[in-house]
Amino acid sequence: MQEQSEAINRPYIAVSTFLVPRSVMIYLKIENIGKTAAHDLRLTLDRDFYKFGRSGTENNLAKFSAFTQPIKTFPPGAQLVFPLAQAFVVFGEEANSEATPRVFNINTTYSYLHRTVTDTTTIDLNPYLKSQPDPDPVLDKLDAMVKSLDTMARAGQDMSVSLRNETANGEHDMSQTLTISDALYVRLEASAQMRGMTSIEQLLEEWQAREDELLRRQDVVRRIDSLRERLFATYGELPDSVAFIREDRER
Repeated sequence: MQEQSEAINRPYIAVSTFLVPRSVMIYLKIENIGKTAAHDLRLTLDRDFYKFGRSGTENNLAKFSAFTQPIKTFPPGAQLVFPLAQAFVVFGEEANSEATPRVFNINTTYSYLHRTVTDTTTIDLNPYLKSQPDPDPVLDKLDAMVKSLDTMARAGQDMSVSLRNETANGEHDMSQTLTISDALYVRLEASAQMRGMTSIEQLLEEWQAREDELLRRQDVVRRIDSLRERLFATYGELPDSVAFIREDRER
């Protein structure tokens, strides 16, 4: 019973890769999908991987702080996301298997209670060859919007665009207008390129995803605080359970 409870409530560090809709960028994600925090998390790669295929230590994923320094506490729901490279960099005719290997291993070591866990996850990028994310009609409209913005920017105009979202029966249920200056467009475009993205669309999508994730975490924290307040109002200050767990183990 105790082992089952521990298995349910322990931390689990999951390592995976993913694509976002309409993107050629492959991302690496490291996440605690368990119920409690992982302590002294150590991540290592078994070989070098150069972000976007660019040379230099500053682009070597294996030398990033997350993979060279221990992470003292990695709470439940915490994520680390790293862009690896565009698909054409990994699979193209000029792909460099030494800079962007298609297969590599990530080792994870972390502790919880009095246990230490060591896992190895093999990252295999080969399944992404000739695959693509699910199409998204909204992103198709955004893509058309970005192309329109690009045309306007080159003409030296301020940009005003409309994005209309159609329902299944073809009716328009939303209409928005966005106006930005040439200077802002240039800055957005430069910011996207610095992150290895091919369009402002991808940059806006990443920002929106981060904002949604932040709001989700804030909501979780508020719910936890509310639960703590209700428990305190009902039961008062609860004793620390660590001593009881230790005593139960020593029996």
